[in-house]
Amino acid sequence: MITCGVCGAQNDDYAVICVSCKAYLQAKVEGLDLFATIWGLIESPTATFRRIVLSKRKNFVALLAAVAGIAVVFGVIWFFRMGTRFTGLMSLMGFGMIGGPIAGIVTMLAASTFVQVAARIAGGKGKFRDTLATTTYASFPVGFSVFFIFPLLIANFGMYLFDQNPSPMVIKPVVYSLLLLFNIAALLWALGLTMIGLAVAHRLSRMRAILVGLILPILLGAAGLWLKSTVMPGT
Repeated sequence: MITCGVCGAQNDDYAVICVSCKAYLQAKVEGLDLFATIWGLIESPTATFRRIVLSKRKNFVALLAAVAGIAVVFGVIWFFRMGTRFTGLMSLMGFGMIGGPIAGIVTMLAASTFVQVAARIAGGKGKFRDTLATTTYASFPVGFSVFFIFPLLIANFGMYLFDQNPSPMVIKPVVYSLLLLFNIAALLWALGLTMIGLAVAHRLSRMRAILVGLILPILLGAAGLWLKSTVMPGT
């Protein structure tokens, strides 16, 4: 809580104007600069997430969600080895580039809704728009992998990346292992940022934020493994 220096009233941590005397409590943040905010998440994630929550306009949320969606679509095709369902690499790439942004926005809205409910159950106080903004900005490492790691995977393995016949691990085991490790690191980085964002947006303790942040990836991972082993056993 913030104590007003003028009248002594107690205000929410992210209040800009005192609820009692209308005095200014802290500086307003009108909007976000994409690159400055991403750099801030690298240097000082807690302070940057606080700025994101305080921001009046949550700029670039749709853009970041769209980029993350491209990674989600290609990740699903890779995980379920669905490359044979496309006529070639160009059609697969076109599908991911066109369908990815739509899938990303829908996925981010759904994920943020789930996280919002879970955070509220855990005692969180944040608004949905703050959950959406912090969750989406936390996904920027995934977007980084789309621009820097994914092209290297395509350049080295092409269509074999998605149909596993033969497996990329057979073609270039060292390169494939290193690039996969970079992708995993990006995912873990995004997950860690999500937990920090949850703690900031919902005023949660670190432990509660970790628990809330882990629920969704665990459920999605379990569902993916179940689908792969039962519904799509041939993949």
